[in-house]
Amino acid sequence: MNKAYFIFSFLMFWLAQMSYGQTRSELENSLSELSEWKYTDETDIWNILVHTSELLTSCIESGVINGSDSLGNLEVTQSADGLLKVYTFAYHSGGTRGSVNNSVIQFIKSDGSYEIVGSGKEMSFYQIEKLPSSNDGLYLLLGVEKCSSRMYQSLAWVIDVSSDSINTNYNGFQGGFSSVSYYDDVYSGDHSCIACMDYDINRNELVFGEMGEDDFMEGYLTEKALLDKRSYKNLEFDAELKQFRIKHF
Repeated sequence: MNKAYFIFSFLMFWLAQMSYGQTRSELENSLSELSEWKYTDETDIWNILVHTSELLTSCIESGVINGSDSLGNLEVTQSADGLLKVYTFAYHSGGTRGSVNNSVIQFIKSDGSYEIVGSGKEMSFYQIEKLPSSNDGLYLLLGVEKCSSRMYQSLAWVIDVSSDSINTNYNGFQGGFSSVSYYDDVYSGDHSCIACMDYDINRNELVFGEMGEDDFMEGYLTEKALLDKRSYKNLEFDAELKQFRIKHF
């Protein structure tokens, strides 16, 4: 009886490992297909993106891949505490935009299980910072993306995991917005730092690069702020109100 149970358990484990290995191999093939895709191909890029997201989600849930894995066309950015990770994959637009990034977000819940959602944003995320707040569940995600030959977009996005789930619609910015975007025309303003957006951990401030006449913001701003581009460089996170606010007018 014990021997039969052991053989059965080993067989189930072996089959599971074979399945996981097959799923990882399928993911690698799908990521490769994205890398090699051309806009002249008959294959629908949307179908490849959906399939890749499904395979990636399956691999994360089964533990086949993690934040330390190195797979072609897959970049992983994570918070310092390791609880929040963003997996990004891309394809080439075939035009002046260049690479188009897509991603899924993984959060490790209090019971050790995962919640995984699509970001819904075409953005390459390069930094995740935990914000100081009483609910202890707010994270700031910073990303950047090329829009065209002369326009770049950087994004600051606050998500909330305090309820042990991912809330991507948290009002993290003054005015009731979950994110703020900075659009930088490369021929306007400071040419040495394109779409620069940084978070100062010591001052809890979101700082933007020098803005030119053709640069603009989208997200949290009031009409008065739109008339004063100096306001863009003074966004401070208020731990009590749990959102970024314009520091000075």
